Amino acid sequence: MSQNAEETLKHWAGLWSSHNTDALPSLFTEDCVYEDVTFGLVNHGKDELRAFADGFFAAIHDFRVELRSQFVSGVWAAMEWVMSGTHEGDLPGMPATH
Repeated sequence: MSQNAEETLKHWAGLWSSHNTDALPSLFTEDCVYEDVTFGLVNHGKDELRAFADGFFAAIHDFRVELRSQFVSGVWAAMEWVMSGTHEGDLPGMPATH
């Protein structure tokens, strides 16, 4: 990918918000490790990441990510984001709250 870090952060938020599970894994290497601390889940590789995202979108049909702030320094980046949506389906260890 030939994007700078700021563009990559915006792209990440946009792909989650668009529910594009075919394009989302393109931001990651084949051997990626994607950890969701809230659910205590670790996904290994693009296929597990795609399945995780599909499950999220099935449970939260209007899932959105809003990028609030970001910091980039060299090869390091961090971002503050807010996730929103209506929790209509069960997630691991978390029944639907509506």
